[in-house]
Amino acid sequence: MASRKEMMRLKYNITCANYDELYGEEQREKYECTLRKTPGIKGIILDDGCGTALFVEFLKEKNMIKTIKSYICLDLTPCMLDKARERIERLNIGHIIDLVEADAEHIPLRSKSVDYTFSFTVIDLLEDIKQGVNEIDRVTRIRAYVSSLKKASNTMIKPAAKKYGLTLCETSKDIVFMRETKSSAG
Repeated sequence: MASRKEMMRLKYNITCANYDELYGEEQREKYECTLRKTPGIKGIILDDGCGTALFVEFLKEKNMIKTIKSYICLDLTPCMLDKARERIERLNIGHIIDLVEADAEHIPLRSKSVDYTFSFTVIDLLEDIKQGVNEIDRVTRIRAYVSSLKKASNTMIKPAAKKYGLTLCETSKDIVFMRETKSSAG
């Protein structure tokens, strides 16, 4: 029997061709919600579960890309990373982007190596939510933003969300949590 991770990889490899049409508007709603209450982001950014790189395109549209030194697109799915690569080339921002095929439970980055992590509706898909939250916390220096589906938040996410402590905003389908990391808060 295939693991949850293998099933997610297969699902997103199948849907990646139409992902933007299916989920683009919903994703943009999360981005708007998050950035409306977020001070300027700068430095090194991790987009944990970057998908087709919609978020980096959104940041460029909002003229927020100029303060970003490096942007890491991490995703489990090769097809999503192929779509992300196409978008990044079209946007002409490849000089600051690194594409990484990996899973959110085992982020292949050094501890405290990114300033901000954004993870939109990835946590709900993990086999081990606590491990995913711990990995985000491990690699993030300043602040992490994690969204979860409202329906998942009520059952499996709440224990992990306690670690995040602060609900930043809500969209029609998601809750976005923000966490100051220990190194920035202390």
